[in-house]
Amino acid sequence: CSSDLLESLELTDEEKGEIAEVALDVGIQTTSADFDKAGMLRELRHQAVLALTQRMWSKATRLVTEDFNITVLEYDRGVTNKSYFISSIDALGAMKTHEAAERLNLYLGLLNSYVEGGQKVDEQIALAVVNNLGQLGDQIASDYLLFVGYIGYSDAVKKAAREAFKNLKRR
Repeated sequence: CSSDLLESLELTDEEKGEIAEVALDVGIQTTSADFDKAGMLRELRHQAVLALTQRMWSKATRLVTEDFNITVLEYDRGVTNKSYFISSIDALGAMKTHEAAERLNLYLGLLNSYVEGGQKVDEQIALAVVNNLGQLGDQIASDYLLFVGYIGYSDAVKKAAREAFKNLKRR
């Protein structure tokens, strides 16, 4: 998913989205024990995720969710950096689907359990999750967003959660 290809003037935005979706699928399905090749696959996934986020390519929700699941593990193991992880969170927010909201909400529940148990949670990651749930506006996030205000998050995260909660669609 070369950025040159995605910047090509000869391809339509639709074609670029389809290419990014295929590239993400390849990046997810292909594994390598070779450190350099694994790094190239991570970069392929990252570039594809950025392209899909830019296009709000909701057709790729399943793949973006799979990428998020992989990226969570990679981040926890110290294999990928925080900016890649935040890009993966932002991609879920850009999907504008209930499925994306479900996955981010589950992750917020996990973060909440860490905070409630006294573990430190990265503020930038917590903010990315909360802000993207607010962007998605799905009512599924209401309980976990409310709970953020009652446990040991920073004031910035609590404020973001209140704002995100206000953005939820009333059903």
